[in-house]
Amino acid sequence: LWDAFNLLGIAYEAVNNFERAMSRYEESLRLNEDNKEARKRLAILYLKQNKADEAVGQLKEVIRAEPGNLEAHRMLATLYFEIKKFEEAEKETQVIISAQPDNANALLMLGRIYGVQQKYEEAIAQLEKLLTLRPGNPEVLLTFGQLYMQKKDYEQAEDKFKKIISADPKNEAAYFYLSIVYEKTKRFAEMFFYLKKTIELNPDNA
Repeated sequence: LWDAFNLLGIAYEAVNNFERAMSRYEESLRLNEDNKEARKRLAILYLKQNKADEAVGQLKEVIRAEPGNLEAHRMLATLYFEIKKFEEAEKETQVIISAQPDNANALLMLGRIYGVQQKYEEAIAQLEKLLTLRPGNPEVLLTFGQLYMQKKDYEQAEDKFKKIISADPKNEAAYFYLSIVYEKTKRFAEMFFYLKKTIELNPDNA
Protein backbone atom coordinates (compact mmCIF):
# COMPACT_ATOMS: atom_id res chain seq x y z
CA LEU A 1 0.00 0.00 0.00
CA TRP A 2 2.86 2.38 0.74
CA ASP A 3 3.92 2.38 -2.93
CA ALA A 4 0.40 3.46 -3.91
CA PHE A 5 0.84 6.56 -1.74
CA ASN A 6 4.14 7.19 -3.53
CA LEU A 7 2.33 7.18 -6.86
CA LEU A 8 -0.36 9.51 -5.50
CA GLY A 9 2.34 11.88 -4.31
CA ILE A 10 3.96 11.91 -7.74
CA ALA A 11 0.58 12.56 -9.35
CA TYR A 12 -0.10 15.52 -7.04
CA GLU A 13 3.39 16.89 -7.74
CA ALA A 14 2.63 16.77 -11.47
CA VAL A 15 -0.27 19.20 -10.98
CA ASN A 16 1.71 21.37 -8.50
CA ASN A 17 -0.41 20.39 -5.52
CA PHE A 18 2.59 20.14 -3.23
CA GLU A 19 0.72 20.06 0.08
CA ARG A 20 -1.23 16.96 -0.92
CA ALA A 21 1.87 15.41 -2.45
CA MET A 22 3.72 15.86 0.84
CA SER A 23 0.88 14.37 2.85
CA ARG A 24 0.87 11.29 0.60
CA TYR A 25 4.63 10.82 0.96
CA GLU A 26 4.32 11.21 4.71
CA GLU A 27 1.58 8.55 4.75
CA SER A 28 3.81 6.30 2.65
CA LEU A 29 6.61 6.73 5.22
CA ARG A 30 4.21 5.93 8.05
CA LEU A 31 3.60 2.58 6.37
CA ASN A 32 7.23 2.03 5.36
CA GLU A 33 9.81 4.19 7.11
CA ASP A 34 12.56 2.81 4.84
CA ASN A 35 10.92 4.30 1.76
CA LYS A 36 13.90 6.22 0.36
CA GLU A 37 12.07 7.53 -2.70
CA ALA A 38 9.43 9.24 -0.53
CA ARG A 39 12.14 10.79 1.66
CA LYS A 40 14.03 12.18 -1.34
CA ARG A 41 10.86 13.60 -2.85
CA LEU A 42 9.85 15.11 0.48
CA ALA A 43 13.27 16.72 0.75
CA ILE A 44 12.81 18.42 -2.64
CA LEU A 45 9.34 19.67 -1.68
CA TYR A 46 10.54 20.94 1.69
CA LEU A 47 13.28 22.88 -0.08
CA LYS A 48 10.74 24.46 -2.43
CA GLN A 49 8.93 25.72 0.67
CA ASN A 50 12.16 27.05 2.18
CA LYS A 51 12.10 24.38 4.89
CA ALA A 52 15.79 23.54 4.66
CA ASP A 53 16.09 21.82 8.04
CA GLU A 54 13.27 19.42 7.21
CA ALA A 55 14.82 18.70 3.80
CA VAL A 56 18.20 17.98 5.41
CA GLY A 57 16.51 15.69 7.92
CA GLN A 58 14.89 13.55 5.24
CA LEU A 59 18.12 13.14 3.29
CA LYS A 60 20.08 12.28 6.42
CA GLU A 61 17.56 9.54 7.15
CA VAL A 62 18.14 8.09 3.68
CA ILE A 63 21.91 8.14 4.26
CA ARG A 64 21.56 6.68 7.76
CA ALA A 65 19.69 3.72 6.32
CA GLU A 66 21.94 3.44 3.26
CA PRO A 67 25.35 5.16 3.73
CA GLY A 68 26.42 4.28 0.20
CA ASN A 69 23.49 6.05 -1.46
CA LEU A 70 25.49 8.49 -3.57
CA GLU A 71 22.38 10.14 -5.01
CA ALA A 72 21.30 11.12 -1.48
CA HIS A 73 24.81 12.45 -0.76
CA ARG A 74 24.64 14.46 -4.01
CA MET A 75 21.26 15.91 -3.12
CA LEU A 76 22.44 16.78 0.38
CA ALA A 77 25.61 18.42 -0.95
CA THR A 78 23.53 20.51 -3.38
CA LEU A 79 21.14 21.48 -0.58
CA TYR A 80 23.98 22.50 1.73
CA PHE A 81 25.51 24.54 -1.11
CA GLU A 82 22.24 26.38 -1.72
CA ILE A 83 21.86 27.29 1.97
CA LYS A 84 25.55 28.33 2.13
CA LYS A 85 26.75 25.57 4.44
CA PHE A 86 29.86 25.04 2.40
CA GLU A 87 31.86 22.88 4.79
CA GLU A 88 28.98 20.40 4.98
CA ALA A 89 28.57 20.54 1.20
CA GLU A 90 32.27 19.76 0.79
CA LYS A 91 32.02 16.79 3.17
CA GLU A 92 29.12 15.25 1.26
CA THR A 93 30.82 15.83 -2.08
CA GLN A 94 34.02 14.20 -0.84
CA VAL A 95 32.01 11.08 0.02
CA ILE A 96 31.00 10.84 -3.64
CA ILE A 97 34.54 11.45 -4.94
CA SER A 98 35.95 8.84 -2.55
CA ALA A 99 33.60 6.29 -4.12
CA GLN A 100 33.87 7.63 -7.68
CA PRO A 101 37.11 9.63 -8.16
CA ASP A 102 36.20 10.58 -11.74
CA ASN A 103 32.62 11.66 -11.00
CA ALA A 104 32.47 14.80 -13.14
CA ASN A 105 29.45 16.35 -11.42
CA ALA A 106 31.03 15.91 -7.99
CA LEU A 107 34.34 17.41 -9.16
CA LEU A 108 32.47 20.39 -10.61
CA MET A 109 30.55 20.84 -7.36
CA LEU A 110 33.76 20.67 -5.34
CA GLY A 111 35.35 23.29 -7.59
CA ARG A 112 32.38 25.59 -7.02
CA ILE A 113 32.46 24.99 -3.26
CA TYR A 114 36.15 25.92 -3.12
CA GLY A 115 35.51 28.92 -5.35
CA VAL A 116 32.82 30.53 -3.17
CA GLN A 117 35.11 30.02 -0.16
CA GLN A 118 37.92 31.77 -2.07
CA LYS A 119 40.07 28.64 -1.95
CA TYR A 120 41.22 29.41 -5.44
CA GLU A 121 44.14 27.01 -5.80
CA GLU A 122 42.01 24.07 -4.64
CA ALA A 123 39.21 25.12 -7.00
CA ILE A 124 41.59 25.40 -9.96
CA ALA A 125 43.02 21.95 -9.22
CA GLN A 126 39.57 20.38 -9.28
CA LEU A 127 38.54 22.13 -12.48
CA GLU A 128 41.82 21.27 -14.23
CA LYS A 129 41.24 17.61 -13.37
CA LEU A 130 37.71 17.88 -14.67
CA LEU A 131 38.87 19.37 -17.97
CA THR A 132 41.04 16.30 -18.53
CA LEU A 133 37.85 14.23 -18.20
CA ARG A 134 35.67 16.60 -20.22
CA PRO A 135 37.92 18.60 -22.57
CA GLY A 136 36.29 21.81 -23.73
CA ASN A 137 33.12 21.26 -21.68
CA PRO A 138 31.21 24.60 -21.69
CA GLU A 139 29.88 24.24 -18.14
CA VAL A 140 33.36 23.58 -16.76
CA LEU A 141 34.88 26.45 -18.74
CA LEU A 142 32.10 28.77 -17.57
CA THR A 143 32.78 27.85 -13.94
CA PHE A 144 36.49 28.35 -14.59
CA GLY A 145 35.85 31.79 -16.07
CA GLN A 146 33.66 32.82 -13.15
CA LEU A 147 36.36 31.66 -10.75
CA TYR A 148 38.99 33.79 -12.50
CA MET A 149 36.61 36.76 -12.37
CA GLN A 150 36.38 36.29 -8.59
CA LYS A 151 40.19 36.37 -8.53
CA LYS A 152 40.14 39.48 -10.73
CA ASP A 153 42.29 37.61 -13.24
CA TYR A 154 40.40 38.99 -16.20
CA GLU A 155 42.86 37.78 -18.83
CA GLN A 156 42.31 34.14 -17.83
CA ALA A 157 38.55 34.70 -17.53
CA GLU A 158 38.47 36.17 -21.05
CA ASP A 159 40.34 33.15 -22.38
CA LYS A 160 37.86 30.68 -20.85
CA PHE A 161 34.76 32.51 -22.08
CA LYS A 162 36.18 32.87 -25.59
CA LYS A 163 36.89 29.14 -25.71
CA ILE A 164 33.21 28.51 -24.98
CA ILE A 165 32.11 30.82 -27.78
CA SER A 166 34.57 29.21 -30.19
CA ALA A 167 32.90 25.84 -29.55
CA ASP A 168 29.36 27.15 -29.07
CA PRO A 169 28.71 30.51 -30.79
CA LYS A 170 25.21 30.70 -29.28
CA ASN A 171 26.25 30.38 -25.64
CA GLU A 172 24.51 33.41 -24.16
CA ALA A 173 26.18 33.15 -20.74
CA ALA A 174 29.68 33.32 -22.24
CA TYR A 175 28.85 36.52 -24.16
CA PHE A 176 27.32 38.06 -21.04
CA TYR A 177 30.31 37.30 -18.82
CA LEU A 178 32.70 38.54 -21.50
CA SER A 179 30.85 41.87 -21.51
CA ILE A 180 31.44 42.08 -17.74
CA VAL A 181 35.13 41.25 -18.20
CA TYR A 182 35.44 44.13 -20.68
CA GLU A 183 33.53 46.48 -18.40
CA LYS A 184 35.94 45.65 -15.54
CA THR A 185 38.95 46.22 -17.81
CA LYS A 186 37.44 49.41 -19.29
CA ARG A 187 37.39 48.03 -22.83
CA PHE A 188 34.04 49.58 -23.52
CA ALA A 189 33.81 49.01 -27.29
CA GLU A 190 34.20 45.28 -26.73
CA MET A 191 31.83 45.43 -23.78
CA PHE A 192 29.07 46.89 -25.94
CA PHE A 193 29.75 44.37 -28.72
CA TYR A 194 29.35 41.35 -26.45
CA LEU A 195 26.44 42.88 -24.58
CA LYS A 196 24.69 43.41 -27.91
CA LYS A 197 25.36 39.77 -28.82
CA THR A 198 23.85 38.68 -25.49
CA ILE A 199 20.67 40.64 -26.24
CA GLU A 200 20.49 39.29 -29.79
CA LEU A 201 20.62 35.74 -28.46
CA ASN A 202 17.92 36.40 -25.88
CA PRO A 203 15.88 39.50 -26.77
CA ASP A 204 13.26 38.66 -24.14
CA ASN A 205 15.77 39.62 -21.43
CA ALA A 206 16.56 42.97 -22.99
